[in-house]
Amino acid sequence: MTNINIDFSLSMPVSLALTDGSILVLNESRRVLPGRRLVARAQWQDREVYAKLFDESATARREFDRECAGAALLKQHLIAAPELLYTGMISERYPVMIYASLDPCQTAREALSVDAPETPEAGVQRLKQLLTLLAQHHAAGLYQQDMHLRNFLFKAGIVYTMDAGDIVSTDAPLAFSLALTNLVEFLSLIPAVYEPGLDELITCYFGQRALPVPDLAALRHRVRQEQYRRNRRYLDKLFRTSSAHVASRSFNRFEVVARDLPEAQQRALAGIQEMFSGPASFLKRGNSATVIRASLADRQVVIKRYNMKSLWHRLRRCLRPSRAAQSWRNAHQLLSVGIDTAQPLAMVESRFGPLRGRAWLVMDWLDAPHALDYFADADVSEEDKQQLAQRLVALLERLAQQEIVHGDLKATNFLVVRGRPVLIDLDPMQWLPGSPEFGRRFSRDLTRFRQNWQNRPESSLFNRLLEASPVLHPFL
Repeated sequence: MTNINIDFSLSMPVSLALTDGSILVLNESRRVLPGRRLVARAQWQDREVYAKLFDESATARREFDRECAGAALLKQHLIAAPELLYTGMISERYPVMIYASLDPCQTAREALSVDAPETPEAGVQRLKQLLTLLAQHHAAGLYQQDMHLRNFLFKAGIVYTMDAGDIVSTDAPLAFSLALTNLVEFLSLIPAVYEPGLDELITCYFGQRALPVPDLAALRHRVRQEQYRRNRRYLDKLFRTSSAHVASRSFNRFEVVARDLPEAQQRALAGIQEMFSGPASFLKRGNSATVIRASLADRQVVIKRYNMKSLWHRLRRCLRPSRAAQSWRNAHQLLSVGIDTAQPLAMVESRFGPLRGRAWLVMDWLDAPHALDYFADADVSEEDKQQLAQRLVALLERLAQQEIVHGDLKATNFLVVRGRPVLIDLDPMQWLPGSPEFGRRFSRDLTRFRQNWQNRPESSLFNRLLEASPVLHPFL
């Protein structure tokens, strides 16, 4: 093979000849940065491996050189990392690195997800393992340039460092200001459920470094600022092609689709308008929006169509972001800060050049009761109901911490999936970081939430939990 497209279209499995005469078989793409590099699960010399292929451009060659240097640094400082088995070329044009597979394993992101730890304490212990490893990096003068939780793998109680190309070396130990910045970047990534223990985690890191603990309040503030910065950067990527989404644009249509949506389901989106005149189940018929349950190939979905009520309404909306785009953005924002919502699958807009018309939002169908029905169900134990109430209050706390106003916290906008609340109907949601309007509007959200339980058995339970919350009490 003389030409390889380092993009999303490389079909697998594919066999590639290495310069040493061995054959590398790429079986499954795991990550692609078009024109730069591709990571794939592969087979080489009768063993499972991971291969990282680099494009022939000068930029990709520099990334290859950095990856080689980073792998050598990790080995030099005895930091656990996947074994580098081979470094060479394909067709004397494309650099390749082959690493031993650690499967089965978990990324730190997976290991710290809500459902992963056996107990909250187990999650805290994993975070302390990660912070111990980060302290080891910093003591060795190593710095993570692109910090994220996929940079670390858990296997058999050991934490491995990945993405050696993002590691740079300075004088050991790492300068305190640089170490602090790297620590803040890491802490900004931890799931919301662990944030109440942030001071303990900070103390753990500085204990490992045998350094005095700095001002905790100031450090928490820096973590919050970093979270905002990351969130804005993430939201800016939602409407263009990336490793997570595929965006396509023509004169009369714009759409963004989740990249992991199977091809048959993506093709079915072409007929999204016709679904509203076919055998769909209507959940809501309104002037401003129509909602159906439909089948996207073999997948049950909810599709919300945002209507144009009049010519004047069309003129007012045609140059503004569509309501489907706002809800697409809002759903991803909630998921990024650890708040469950229906999984957004696609956003479609009809266009006339730059002018927007009708728009559609496609989400996974959730076959689940809303909160009122859940609390009224005699088959649900009192313990489960109390746990759901606590999780609802924790969700509200997360909204407050992120300065997010939902706009309509009626009980039917909370679905209960496996005992966990899922927030839906995100059209009116707004993120108001630093806005003086946030306090007043979030107080209105809480008032609406409390109205759900008036004259119901849950009223006293929610009043007690809300009053006891140091995060929510100022807004009551």
